[in-house]
Amino acid sequence: MQLINEKKREYVNDHAELPRNFLMLTIIFSASLFEFYINDVLEVVSPNHSIRYMDQKLKRVKKRIVLLPPDIHNYDDNINEILNIRHVLVHNEGIIDDKFMRRVKDSSYKIGDQISINESLMHEVINNLHNFMTILDREYKKQFCG
Repeated sequence: MQLINEKKREYVNDHAELPRNFLMLTIIFSASLFEFYINDVLEVVSPNHSIRYMDQKLKRVKKRIVLLPPDIHNYDDNINEILNIRHVLVHNEGIIDDKFMRRVKDSSYKIGDQISINESLMHEVINNLHNFMTILDREYKKQFCG
């Protein structure tokens, strides 16, 4: 029995970061899928573009899809922050840098802060991306897919 308890403690210690890592990967994966979607839409609405940065790609997509409802712009700041959180998680070990602070206005983070990974952030990311993509996709299909 003592060996079993030791193995349990060892397992728990070895996997202490598992819940946080799962949340972090869900956030990264969701934002990455969103970026792939925007790239696919951009290829249709603006073939042969040479746009490199996601914020500019989003602007082009929204400009080319006419009759977008005005409420889609309610998501602009949230989408920008989500994509920059993803960038910091992937490329800067989740630590806020000056690039993040320049790109994300009105952030509660400061340079050097660690992104707070929790269920609330994960739900916020998924809900904002889903709502934005639902609006965008509906209008995109009307205009470009007949």
